[in-house]
Amino acid sequence: MGRLPRELLTAAREAQGIRAAGGAARATGGGRRRDAGWWPSGGRMFGSKGGLVAALVTDRLRPHQEEIEQAVPAELALLEAVGAFARHYRRSCDAPAATSALSLQITLLDMALHGPELRSRLAATVQTQERHLIAWFTGRSHNGQIVAPHQAQRLVTALRALFVGLAQGVTLGLAPEADERFFADTACALASSATLLDQDADASG
Repeated sequence: MGRLPRELLTAAREAQGIRAAGGAARATGGGRRRDAGWWPSGGRMFGSKGGLVAALVTDRLRPHQEEIEQAVPAELALLEAVGAFARHYRRSCDAPAATSALSLQITLLDMALHGPELRSRLAATVQTQERHLIAWFTGRSHNGQIVAPHQAQRLVTALRALFVGLAQGVTLGLAPEADERFFADTACALASSATLLDQDADASG
């Protein structure tokens, strides 16, 4: 599995500080070169800052997708699969790199908010990963029925919001009670919701 060059990963992680330095430089008349030049190797290799961000996020998400497929067996029913996924997500909050991962996430979001191209590229990359999750939940049994793609899409959207918020709370020390069972119970409550899953194809469009 290919990994991004370390200098590109470092550049992305330092983007927030460089943005601040660039703003200070612009105030003294030297900002144009600084603002355009902090990304040079990324621009040559990936075509643009947006290309580098997309590559960075893909690089980080690819192994997570493989881990999810191992943690959530294909034969599980929907609620069992959601519970297994939730527990896997919670375990990632205890990883040694959890704090740096949150820092990088905040940096990338800040970059995306300040640049339309970055925002669209980041969104497209995350949506690609979400399509893998949608496919992974589609076809599982739930209340005597089979989960359709549009239902899995609604579920994945809700789970993303839930897990991102809970993971930030765990990492920042704001949710000390949010253990694996808490993650699983909350996620399964979402998956059990009639409002979330019991929608026909017309309503999903």
